[in-house]
Amino acid sequence: MALRLCTSATRLRLYPTLGRVTSINSSSFKGRRYASTTPSHATTPSHATTPSYPSPAQKKRLVVLGTGWGGYAFLKSLSYNTLVRFDVKVISPTTCFSFTPLLAQASCATLDFRSAIEPIHSNRNMEVHHAWCDAIDLSSGKIELTPASNPQFRPPNPLTPAVRQASGESASKTKQQDPAKKRERATYTMPYDHLVICVGSYNATFGTRGVKENALFLKDVNDARAIRWRILDCFELANARLNLLTSSSSGCPNASPTPSEASEMRDLLSFIVVGGGPTGSEFAAELHDLIKQDLSRLYPRLGPYASIKLLDAGSTILSSFDSSLSEFAMRKFARDGIEVVLNAKISRVERDAVYLHGGERIAAGMVVWSTGITTSPLIEALEGVGKEERSGKILTSPTLNILAHRQAVEKGAVGGSVLNHKPNCKPESQAEKEELVPLPNVFALGDCSSILDTPLPATAQVASQKGNYLANLFNKHMVTSQPQPLASINGFGGLKNGSSATLAQANPFKFLDKGSMASIGSKQALLDTPVKKESGRLAWVLWRSAYTLMSMSWRNCFLVPANWASNLLFGRDVGRF
Repeated sequence: MALRLCTSATRLRLYPTLGRVTSINSSSFKGRRYASTTPSHATTPSHATTPSYPSPAQKKRLVVLGTGWGGYAFLKSLSYNTLVRFDVKVISPTTCFSFTPLLAQASCATLDFRSAIEPIHSNRNMEVHHAWCDAIDLSSGKIELTPASNPQFRPPNPLTPAVRQASGESASKTKQQDPAKKRERATYTMPYDHLVICVGSYNATFGTRGVKENALFLKDVNDARAIRWRILDCFELANARLNLLTSSSSGCPNASPTPSEASEMRDLLSFIVVGGGPTGSEFAAELHDLIKQDLSRLYPRLGPYASIKLLDAGSTILSSFDSSLSEFAMRKFARDGIEVVLNAKISRVERDAVYLHGGERIAAGMVVWSTGITTSPLIEALEGVGKEERSGKILTSPTLNILAHRQAVEKGAVGGSVLNHKPNCKPESQAEKEELVPLPNVFALGDCSSILDTPLPATAQVASQKGNYLANLFNKHMVTSQPQPLASINGFGGLKNGSSATLAQANPFKFLDKGSMASIGSKQALLDTPVKKESGRLAWVLWRSAYTLMSMSWRNCFLVPANWASNLLFGRDVGRF
């Protein structure tokens, strides 16, 4: 899969014809040669006909909400034949896809930021709208959008927490609170014929006070940039205070700080990571390597004052891995001096400290929050559709069609609003589940959805496989499809009247678990697959090899190992920009 993703991404960007071999025609006009899109292996008989594609006015509109793992894989796997037959609109609040497994390295200067992103404007057969989606009207087939570009071209402060990625925030709430933003970011609507919802998830704060205001997240490259800025800021501030101490001690370069001054610098260089999952553990390990290998060399007097604490509410870290692998990581962190605090329940987060439920205060120069995910406000507000009781995710059929309540569908078919039906649409009984019917032209994938009675982990692997699966359905079954009214539903993925463009013949989605990997620093990693468990140097080599091959373009297939080689030879680039 990794190799196929890489090559298909390149083909989409470099060869817009997608599979039609380009050759140079020997005929010329006024001395110029022109490219021909005729396949090199084909002849040109007199009766040959060119494929007929619909005109722009005849194209059905395919709207894709989100460019995370699911949305990006879906777009990259669409064939050229599908792209030219649909009017593809991509709605995304970001202008790039973030390769999340490499964000920890990007935040700690192991990789350049460009190595962890892929642009989403690279294909001319789709139109990208840089906007937030704030509402979906399933009955009328329209969505409400808010431009996500910064008003008046003002660059954001890199240390400003991305509160719109935290639970409970939405664009509509921001506009209501700020009249200036309401004027500058006027909303607009967009109709659709087919809709793919892959908006992902938000950072879960569990209602903890001060998280959105004082902690940093790690979900996209902007978060990685803010974290790197804050790390270097803490060291610069601590170094400035040491220089001030030296200048006030009659110029003595080896003057020792007083106990209070030393405590102040320890507090400033105390880095707290909340959440012992793969994201938090990988970041703590990368931060340790950054401090030990580079910052201790650049700031030799500050090394003894720096510390890293990894807090988790559970009884172990990396609980999704095999117990032997999580214990290996615990021993590795203990040797590295990373303090792991288990069963830590956090009551509030302040700018310079984290408070536990028992009243204990842990000083912090920076807090990184990676405790899990929660449903986005857009999905929470979507009514009339089936949702999981516990997580609030949208329920889908095995072919990833959104499941709606039959009563809501019938009301929508006669002009009623699906969105205004049944505020709480979480099926609690088998009878209610049987009343769910799939919407033939609306799909959901990624962290915001779950297949009915088939729960899967909210991982990039699941989202990517769903995106590839849905793209294959469009390539094989949906090219000639017409949007069906909501009342024309007849079972999972099927439509009435025997339409030749239905999904009734499609195989259901099946997830292939390829295992999990995590880097734990110092050229050590964990590999947990159904057939093999591995830890140490070999797992680290496999980790680097896998993520190099899984890069979404040839550019990053070269950039990622080039960055690693550059760091090995010259050290990390710790410049701030």
